[in-house]
Amino acid sequence: MVPLSRMPTGTRNLKLTVANRRAKKPRWLPDVFKTRRVNRTEDKKRFKKHVDKSVKQVDYRDSLALIEFRLRDSRKMCGIFGFSLRKPVSMDEVFKVLQKLETNQLPGEQSPVGGYGAGVAILLEDGTVLVEKVGKIGESPASRLSEIVKVKKASVLLGHVRMPSPEFMKTVKFKETAQPYVVERDPGLTVASVHNGKMENYEEIRKKLRENHVFESEKFGLIDSEVIPHFFEDILGEKDDVNQALYEFFCALQGRNAVAILQVGQEDSFIHLIHKGWTRGLTVWTNERNELVFCSRKEPLLEEFDRILTREEFKEKVFIPYHEETGLVLSYRLQPR
Repeated sequence: MVPLSRMPTGTRNLKLTVANRRAKKPRWLPDVFKTRRVNRTEDKKRFKKHVDKSVKQVDYRDSLALIEFRLRDSRKMCGIFGFSLRKPVSMDEVFKVLQKLETNQLPGEQSPVGGYGAGVAILLEDGTVLVEKVGKIGESPASRLSEIVKVKKASVLLGHVRMPSPEFMKTVKFKETAQPYVVERDPGLTVASVHNGKMENYEEIRKKLRENHVFESEKFGLIDSEVIPHFFEDILGEKDDVNQALYEFFCALQGRNAVAILQVGQEDSFIHLIHKGWTRGLTVWTNERNELVFCSRKEPLLEEFDRILTREEFKEKVFIPYHEETGLVLSYRLQPR
C-alpha cells in the first residue's frame, strides 16, 4: 500500500483507494524492466498465449523471451495527460505538452508514446464538453490538432496521444479511432475518457452494455478504448454512489490500463484516475487548493508546466513508473464553476 503521507492532504473532496503491488526487480533484468518473474499460473498462460502467436518454440521460463514479451507489449501503449485548474491554461502550452509526450521514448522502449493520433476533451464554461481529435496525420498529430482547436484556454482538460495496438493499426488515419471518447446519452450526464493500455475484455463488456449505445469507431472496427466511457456510464446508471461505480469498474477492467475519466453531472463533476497492471506510467500532482495535474510521463509535463506547478505550489503525490504493476483509483471532485 502507498502510505497516506504520499497522498493529497487538506481536502475533503479527494477520495483515494490504492492497491499497490511493488515488484522487486530481478537481477537478470536491465534497469528499465521493473517487473517480476512469471511464476503464477495465469501469468504463464497469458504469456505463453501471447508469444505462441508471434514467436515459435518459446518457453515461458526463458528470461530473454520474457524481456521480448515486455518489449513487444510496450509498443502498444499511448499517453494520457490532463488537469483541473482554477486559472485557465493557454492551449499553446497544452499542445506543447502533447507534442513532447507523443515523441517521448525511454531507453529500452521500442516506440515513442504517440504519433498515431491526438485529441483533447475540454470542459467549457457552459458545462458542455468539447472533443477535438485527429488521426495519423504527418509526423505530429498533436501539431495538427493545435491547428483545428479554436478554444484558446482551458481549466479542465483531458489529453491523449496515440500508439495503437497492432490490430488497430489499419484504421489509424481516421479521427473516429482516436481519443478522447465521449458519451452523452443522458441529458444530465457526460462521460469522457482517455486511455493508455489495452482493455483485454472490451468485446465481452460491449455485449453486456444496455441498449442504444452508439460507437463512432465501430464503422472502422470497434476500438477497445471507446468501450470505457460507455461502460462507466452504464455503471453510474445502476449505482447510487460514485465510489461503488469506480470499484465495479476497476474490478471488471482486465489487462494493463491507465484511464482518466471526466464525469460531468448536474450536481457534481469529477476526474477519476484508474491504473491497473503496468503501463507507460502515471504521475499525479496536487496542491492545497484542490487542483490536479497528471501525465503518463514526467519530462514532457515538467518542461512546459514547471512554472505552473511552482507558482501554484503543486506537490508530486503519486508516481507510478514505467512497467511497475500498481493498482490505483483516485476520484477528484471538480470545484463549482
